[in-house]
Amino acid sequence: MKLLKEKLIEIWKRLLRAYADYRVTVIAVALLTIYGAVDEFLYLFDYEVRKELLISKCFDYSGEIAVGLLLFICGAMFTESILPYAQKERRAKTARLVCFLSAAVIAPLTSFCIYAKSIEETVRNFPMPGSTVSRWAEQFAWGYVLLLLLGTVYFCHRKSGVEFAEYLLHVLANFCVITAVYIVLSIGVALALSVVDILFVDSGIGSFATTGTIMVTGLYYVPCCITALHNMDSEIDESPGKYLLRDVITSLTIFAMMIVYAYLIKILLLWEIPSNELFGIVTGLFCFGMPVWVMDHYYWDDSRYMRIVQKLPYGLLPLIPVQIYAMGVRIYEHGMTPSRYLGMGMVAVEIAVLAIWYFWKENMERVLLVLGVCVAIAFLVPGINSNSLSDRWQRTFLEMYYNKLLTEGSITEIEAQRLKGAYKYLLYKPEMADLVEQYDIYEESFAEKLSATGMNMETYTQLESHRIHCCQMVGGLDVAGYSRFDMLNQDEGYSRAKEEERLPVDFSAFRFYKREGGAEETVIADLSDFADRCMAYEKEHPDAENEEISAAMKPYQEILLADGRVLYLNHFEVRYKEGIKDGEAYFEIESVNISGMLLE
Repeated sequence: MKLLKEKLIEIWKRLLRAYADYRVTVIAVALLTIYGAVDEFLYLFDYEVRKELLISKCFDYSGEIAVGLLLFICGAMFTESILPYAQKERRAKTARLVCFLSAAVIAPLTSFCIYAKSIEETVRNFPMPGSTVSRWAEQFAWGYVLLLLLGTVYFCHRKSGVEFAEYLLHVLANFCVITAVYIVLSIGVALALSVVDILFVDSGIGSFATTGTIMVTGLYYVPCCITALHNMDSEIDESPGKYLLRDVITSLTIFAMMIVYAYLIKILLLWEIPSNELFGIVTGLFCFGMPVWVMDHYYWDDSRYMRIVQKLPYGLLPLIPVQIYAMGVRIYEHGMTPSRYLGMGMVAVEIAVLAIWYFWKENMERVLLVLGVCVAIAFLVPGINSNSLSDRWQRTFLEMYYNKLLTEGSITEIEAQRLKGAYKYLLYKPEMADLVEQYDIYEESFAEKLSATGMNMETYTQLESHRIHCCQMVGGLDVAGYSRFDMLNQDEGYSRAKEEERLPVDFSAFRFYKREGGAEETVIADLSDFADRCMAYEKEHPDAENEEISAAMKPYQEILLADGRVLYLNHFEVRYKEGIKDGEAYFEIESVNISGMLLE
């Protein structure tokens, strides 16, 4: 009991330290935590009840509020890192206030723009396409957040007064201790609240435990992780982690590098093009290995092992040309995309980091400045950022090869692949909708021209999977004037395991059977109007949850049959695929699960 009390006091002291150093940030994190916890807690209530609760109105724009708070938290954390409260001069106070106000303006404005697509639907005469504004805002938000995080780490290191290797070791030690306590707290709180849920609430959805985990994360873990960036009190010289890092983890990075080199030798002997996975593996090795080798520098001694460790980064040099070649081939064949852009940016970072390791080993924090420049270019610089450059590249491919086929009547196989790749890339960008419609490669006459070039049409496929799930649509029924009530299940033929034996689905004459009467008492109903409405709603609201779709379809659940009978649909679940397959229009219902109630 005494030990538990001491640990709780220690946790409380950490939270007090977090508040003292980052009071605005901690308050903002607490607000976001409470907001998220209440939102999760409301799922204990039924959908209809939740909609009627006054407090639920506060969560109509939960996405906008959460994103806005997250952006403000990043701005506040950066401000309190570069302008700590120990600086009590008037100039420092003024600068701190200006930074807080700037973060308070940027955060909601950016969040508003990110959700401009949904706001456009409710605001008349919205000045720009909402999808375009949303995309620009998302790009800015990523760059803004990454720059603030890099800046926070950089200035925390500068204020620590220790070398970068030692600083990383302190931060790593802090994170390990905090994470261990967090895991114990999360498990304990989740277990306790699960017992309360089972004994007193019996919700069956786990909202109690999830709410507790959210509270522990926001009120303990996040504030303590923030303070871990500048807490230099951890013991690192003789801690067990020293040997884990220097001997075990470092040895694993050496082993991983040996495997990569074995693969490199293989592709050189067989003269193969490096696989897509090679780039990710080498990048992962760099991102994991380089910090390990930097921290190893703190434990430097004149042993042979440590001399080898200090040379490990140079072992990445021969892998950089392989990465450039692998990425260059794919850019040449399929054009630039944001992921390939960031991949090439990562290669530039690797080269810069190795240069810093060779010339300025004692100033490895300059890596953060290099990363900051790359983030600014990739996300924030107009015209050459990852999205802008990729969009222009793919748009050029689409227009050039589309027009070439129309004017010359033929394109090569690689040009056809570029055309198809560019179309698919631009298809999922709402702001490119007019362009995609103008250069529709799946339009029938154009598809015929493509087929005439000898292109393998088996690869000319674009299918989308859809799932519609409406359930519990029937509440109270007015049975006045009816003499019989039956529960209906769908014909068992729709659910047969073998596809060739399965009954084809025809919504205009869908077959049910009465549960009590058995399969011999069948009921035929026209569900085509209801099915069409469901499919249309799901396409217009792709993020809609089951409860929302069910509520939207409830007014149409009543199906009038012959002889004064009425069918009320209660469960309607459909999975289907549609699009283009092998160059032709394609629609297939994969499975159905439909039931209802019949009044006669």
